Amino acid sequence: METVAEKQALYQLIAAQLRNDGFIGVADAVLRTTAAFPPPPETEANRLLELVRVGWKCEPHAKGEGGVDLMKGLDLEGPPPTKSPLAGVQERRCNFTHRNVVKSIRFSPDGKYVAIGSADGLAQIALAQHIRATPTTQVLEDASAIVLRNFDDHTQAVNDVCFHPTSPLLFTASRDCNVRGFQYTQPDKLQPLHTFADNFACRAIDVHPTGNLLVSCTDDFSLRFWDVASGKLYGTPSHSNDCHMSPVNMVRYSLDGKLFATGGLDGAVKIWDGTNCKCINTIPAAHSGADVTSVQFSKTGKFLLTGGRDGQARLWDLSTGRNIKWYGASSTMLQGKTNPNLINKNVVTFNFTENCIACTDESGCQCTIIDARTGAETVRLGGHTSTLRYIATSPTEQMVITSCDDKQVRAWAPPSL
Repeated sequence: METVAEKQALYQLIAAQLRNDGFIGVADAVLRTTAAFPPPPETEANRLLELVRVGWKCEPHAKGEGGVDLMKGLDLEGPPPTKSPLAGVQERRCNFTHRNVVKSIRFSPDGKYVAIGSADGLAQIALAQHIRATPTTQVLEDASAIVLRNFDDHTQAVNDVCFHPTSPLLFTASRDCNVRGFQYTQPDKLQPLHTFADNFACRAIDVHPTGNLLVSCTDDFSLRFWDVASGKLYGTPSHSNDCHMSPVNMVRYSLDGKLFATGGLDGAVKIWDGTNCKCINTIPAAHSGADVTSVQFSKTGKFLLTGGRDGQARLWDLSTGRNIKWYGASSTMLQGKTNPNLINKNVVTFNFTENCIACTDESGCQCTIIDARTGAETVRLGGHTSTLRYIATSPTEQMVITSCDDKQVRAWAPPSL
């Protein structure tokens, strides 16, 4: 049984962590309510977070579909998986015909929700379980059967969507220069709770794993860092040399928040410190000079997966900054030139086990699944009649969702268990 001294020490650690994260008033309230003494001056500000991380490592990890360890990521050195990537996947024909093209798709961290942003300014939340339960023979011309909420506060295209890591909040980035935050579990709260107003069109967003900071990318090449609680601008990169030379197409944090990556129209990939928001490495011409349109960290933070308008997906070792794997047919390697079939972004992403990668094929119209270890193509997910816009994969199960210029959204998943 815990002692009074142990409880006092715990409350002090909580207060120190809150103060470090900027919640000074909350920290003081915790100390007043618990009658605990202020933390000693020598208390490490992040000590509580460090102890929690140690505890997580000692506990059984969360399990996904098939009992897969959700914390175990890409392993290029261990034995290959015994089961083929995405074995048994079949299409769930959730072809919700949108009023316009769907430009962004994203799963919530727990895999329960799917967010969709479209070119007409509409953002939607759908339940993944409803998509999974849709009969494979059914084509949904009306999305109301699976859509939970509709948010239509933007006046121009929604370019990116992002879930808050711990709260039921959806953030949307729009060409109308605004990032908005919506509470999506309460039907009577359809008005935005947060609005981050900018002077330039917003192209991409992501939220730090702590949920305290939101980073946005705009047409003026720079990044913006916003305080989620207050909605106020926290700052921009302090050194202009850190910034891209053209607009940024995508920004994503690593799972632990220590790093984030950006990919831009200037062909560069930049790695940033997640704490002080300074650029720590630049990979120029990451795709031989072609636009970089997609970035994603592996779960372990050892690797970075990027996609470019050269039609390639590339894997980078972050300890050395070296490109260690290329994915895609050799015929699509265009010596840094843009693949003429890739009119839109070449979005590439790991599946939830990170044993395979989903990306756009050389035609630009199909999603191809590639073994992350061998580079061999395992399956193609077709059916669209025009060029792909976005590819998203579930973080907890074998589900792939694609959108296309044909205004269709298609989902693939294994048969219901």
